[in-house]
Amino acid sequence: MFLKLIYSMQHYSTMPVQIGGKKCKALIADSFFKRAIGLMFRKGIDWDTCMLFISNRDGMQGLTMQNMLFPIDVLWLGKDLNIVDMASDLKPDKGFTFKTYNPKGKARYVIEFRSGFLKKNSINAGSKIKIKKGIENK
Repeated sequence: MFLKLIYSMQHYSTMPVQIGGKKCKALIADSFFKRAIGLMFRKGIDWDTCMLFISNRDGMQGLTMQNMLFPIDVLWLGKDLNIVDMASDLKPDKGFTFKTYNPKGKARYVIEFRSGFLKKNSINAGSKIKIKKGIENK
């Protein structure tokens, strides 16, 4: 499978992020292929790990659960790092359903977590997000 081959060739840098009061290590998806693959093909991620998708412009930043092996929670963020939308417990696609999940508004960043992270850490629409200096307003 082409995507699995591309996945095996990717090397992800990391950066610290803080969501609410919880510190996490973010895997950085900052290229076309890294954003397209996301967390596909992984068996899971740790509670203190997430994937941060970085786009260079605001947009609907939709996602699918195609080739996912575990459920996730998602935050969509504007360029100001405020939460635009959130979703919990998105399940992997079965068969050829390929549902697309879109935020309620335009987002610049997307953060994906292991399912249950948002509830476990009491993350809500007003939670503060801190990402390494320099990423804001790119």
